[in-house]
Amino acid sequence: MQRVLMPEMLVALMTVVQPAFADSISVGGRALNLQPPAGYCQADKSHAERPIIEGLEKGAGKGSRLLMVFAQCDELKDLRSGKIKYLKRYGQYVAPAGADGTVRPQPVGVMRGEFVDTMATNIQRSTPNAGLQQDAAKKPRQYPELKTGEIKSLGLLANDGNAAYVGFLQGFKAVSGDALKLATVGAITLLDGVVINADLFEAYTASPDIDGLLAQQKANISALIARNK
Repeated sequence: MQRVLMPEMLVALMTVVQPAFADSISVGGRALNLQPPAGYCQADKSHAERPIIEGLEKGAGKGSRLLMVFAQCDELKDLRSGKIKYLKRYGQYVAPAGADGTVRPQPVGVMRGEFVDTMATNIQRSTPNAGLQQDAAKKPRQYPELKTGEIKSLGLLANDGNAAYVGFLQGFKAVSGDALKLATVGAITLLDGVVINADLFEAYTASPDIDGLLAQQKANISALIARNK
């Protein structure tokens, strides 16, 4: 699962950013109701966030479909007005595709809980020592230092039956010369039988707020599932 941050931003003037709500989107022959999480607005290639959308399209991989990019509404407004150089927190919805580039639903009868459990098991097997779980004493999580271009998997963070949650850290340098890091909490779920990867990104300089990102992702996925029942 590749994560790409494109901090290069064009400057476009816009005084107001209104939440954008998508109509149902046809994915794999299914009509899905995809909306930005509460407090987020849909990104648009016609504005300053175009480079980050194009970077995420590239990062989604060949054939996979980037369904939506969203960012905190206030940040998106400031980015478009030139007040900030990069987005601190934003996210995406992606539908993974097969080798032929086609998005296909899971076979009839596959339940979300069963699918999520399988994904969680596969993640644990692929990164058995990566998960950073808090111990019984509830000590703060510890995170590795990252060099520019370095990516670290945090492995499986949680599985609440709605989704399997996985974490990543990435080091990068912005065009401005700022050395930054990107924390990602990805959620893998099923909506009407279609696999959806929902990723939430946060740029940070000192320590990532993985627990905060995870809590928000759990709430976001719960709301997303409720809208698609």
